[in-house]
Amino acid sequence: MRASFIASMRPGFKSMMRPSYTRMAEATKQSGGRIPPELYPLYFVTGLVICSATYFSWKHLRYDQDLKLGRKVPQHNEKLEEVLKQSNTK
Repeated sequence: MRASFIASMRPGFKSMMRPSYTRMAEATKQSGGRIPPELYPLYFVTGLVICSATYFSWKHLRYDQDLKLGRKVPQHNEKLEEVLKQSNTK
């Protein structure tokens, strides 16, 4: 059935299906992104966790002497000195 035929049979049909302009204007204003105050502690704790994880990861990568981040390729001179020291001790 066509919508115009249904609308002619029921005069209040169009007004039931469509919200009023004032209600639509309020709905678009309120969807502007208000943050509920209950979430402020959650945002604070999340920011604190991100900052501390960044700081401690940087500290670990920067100052840990036992951490091997890459392969240190030995120079030929170092290997030669090692062999010479071993042969001198025998």
